Amino acid sequence: MARTKTSEAKIKFTADTHEYNEGLSKASAATKELNNALKLADSELKNNGDNIEGLRKKHSLLQEKLSVTQEKEELVNQKLQKAIEIFGENSAEAQKNRTEILKLKNEEEKLRGEIGDCNKRIEEYTAVMKENQTASKRLSDEIKNQEDKLQDLKKQYINVVLEQGKNSKISMVNLKTISRNCRMQQNRQENLRTHWKTQIERHLRLQQAVLRFLRVS
Repeated sequence: MARTKTSEAKIKFTADTHEYNEGLSKASAATKELNNALKLADSELKNNGDNIEGLRKKHSLLQEKLSVTQEKEELVNQKLQKAIEIFGENSAEAQKNRTEILKLKNEEEKLRGEIGDCNKRIEEYTAVMKENQTASKRLSDEIKNQEDKLQDLKKQYINVVLEQGKNSKISMVNLKTISRNCRMQQNRQENLRTHWKTQIERHLRLQQAVLRFLRVS
């Protein structure tokens, strides 16, 4: 008699949780696809270095996986309620579902941590890129300023030649002065380009070091 009741209870539980099991099967398939997509995203970031598109893609995949995991937890929780209703509070089936819920909660917590790390990497990357853009703009503005000064010196050179004649003593003195200033100005421009190129490369190396540290930590 007891065996018959147990068998009937199992049949009822299977029937009542059929919809939940179908949902869990679909969610598990989605999780598998997301895991593969995340592995690919991590591989691309490792091979190509951190970039905003890759980081945002990974962030989106992690958010989607968290959503699917929460959906799975809700489905297992519904199975738990059915197990308690049919088999009892302390039944093996109820305990099995409680264990599964705990496992899913731990997975959700892990995913939230990964999402937080990904957010941090995006913020760090954005900050470094903004700093590099600011440095590049300063370089561009300063080079333009230096080029304007160089053009002004060249105009002075032409005006001296036109006004005083190329071979006059005053002209020769002025031309030598202007020519020297032109060379100095050109040297400043070249030094400025070299300086800012070094600074930008340094920022990029620092950025990669920071982001590599964040991936490991």
